[in-house]
Amino acid sequence: MPQEGWKTWAGEATQEFLDLVNGEAVEMLGGGDAPFATHAQPSGSVAFLSLLTRDLTFRKKFHRATTQGLDFQFGEDSRKVEFWGITGSGSGHYGSFVRVLWWEAGKRSKAVEILAEGDDRVILFEPAKAMNFTDACKQVRDLKERWTMRSGEWGGANDKSLHAMDNLRIPALVLEGDAEFSERLSGALTFGGPQPFRVAYAKQKHLLKLDERGAQVKVVVDAGLEPFGEAPPAPQMLSRDLIFDRPFFVFLWRDGTDWPYFSAWIGDFAGMTEFAK
Repeated sequence: MPQEGWKTWAGEATQEFLDLVNGEAVEMLGGGDAPFATHAQPSGSVAFLSLLTRDLTFRKKFHRATTQGLDFQFGEDSRKVEFWGITGSGSGHYGSFVRVLWWEAGKRSKAVEILAEGDDRVILFEPAKAMNFTDACKQVRDLKERWTMRSGEWGGANDKSLHAMDNLRIPALVLEGDAEFSERLSGALTFGGPQPFRVAYAKQKHLLKLDERGAQVKVVVDAGLEPFGEAPPAPQMLSRDLIFDRPFFVFLWRDGTDWPYFSAWIGDFAGMTEFAK
């Protein structure tokens, strides 16, 4: 998890406890409505709640395209969407801020790590084949470890940093939604005591913004348990296309940790803005 911007709470779901949690959460969010359930649950119920709110600023701002869109492909469908990035000779000025974790000529798979202020990282990963989040995290982690051990050839195919003439293009994203997990987590649970519990409710709300300035993420997890039974350019530079125009993963990762603290699969056009012709 990041060093700040997150907190978890657990306790008996009394009105006093929920008011305390919501007060702290609203303060973390800088105001607004209470993000969690506001009414006490049946006697003996337990609530566990979590909040993540982070604003990541890239160490160097990128550029938003204004004259063309990115052809993002989903299956047989394609749509021009707004994007940001850097290309041409200007890419060389981002070598200290963008790490190319994986790229190979003729391959669709690619992975790029963008450094944000502090020890936060935004990692974009387009896998060569379908995979789940756990396998994707493991592969990215392996790529990160291997990146630190190789020097690469400056300006070549295995250059570990973005160099001049590289073409980096990333769709601008605003993903917002909520999910209900109560049915998936249904069933009796026992935590070392004689009284089993059941999941009464489990909800998650999320917001992800990704643009040329950085990333913003907010995740609210609200769940409860009830007692069971109750309710620089040069000619020799190789130009690499680092264009994320097909489904890809987004990871927010604290440097030096084994797992990301936020992950998302960008599997279609949801969250993208169609480019105005």
